[in-house]
Amino acid sequence: MTVPVNVPDSSSQPASGPREVSDVELLRRVALGAEQALRDLWARYGRAVFGVCHVELRDVGAAEDATQETFLKIWRRADQFDPRRGTAPAWILTVARNSARNIARVVSVRGPSRMSSSLCRVRKTTSTGYGARSQLAT
Repeated sequence: MTVPVNVPDSSSQPASGPREVSDVELLRRVALGAEQALRDLWARYGRAVFGVCHVELRDVGAAEDATQETFLKIWRRADQFDPRRGTAPAWILTVARNSARNIARVVSVRGPSRMSSSLCRVRKTTSTGYGARSQLAT
């Protein structure tokens, strides 16, 4: 499954679109491998996730990478969300903040020029957890 690189424009989303299903239900469906549920979460939270990543990283390209990593982590770890411990938006944005901080650590250790090649290697070999290979970007 490919996660889009560009940040969705919320104005292009239909008013009655994916909001009909709760965030908790979407995360449950993602945990079961429903790609449409992940797309719906992307439509709802893509801009907010990008915003959190951009604030942490202060770089558009790195924030886009962190946003992709966030949704990949959501895809692989949606079964770890527990609504008794917090809300779905808080969990999603925490995953985003942690993804951005992980990328910031890569930059500080390896330097900006080596970061993109490291992320490309990760993307090419990351398993979705559902038996299929996933490549976020080429």
